Amino acid sequence: MDIRSVFGQFKGNRSFRRFSLRGLAKVSIEIGLISIAYNLLKKAARKAA
Repeated sequence: MDIRSVFGQFKGNRSFRRFSLRGLAKVSIEIGLISIAYNLLKKAARKAA
């Protein structure tokens, strides 16, 4: 999977436009949480199909 499509999903389907926290450590945590949510939604959709 191309990484650009993942960020497109974040922006388009999840309405993620900007980070709400400041600082590299906090932004890393925030993008990690968004990525975990994305992966869980993908896994749930795969299991339901």
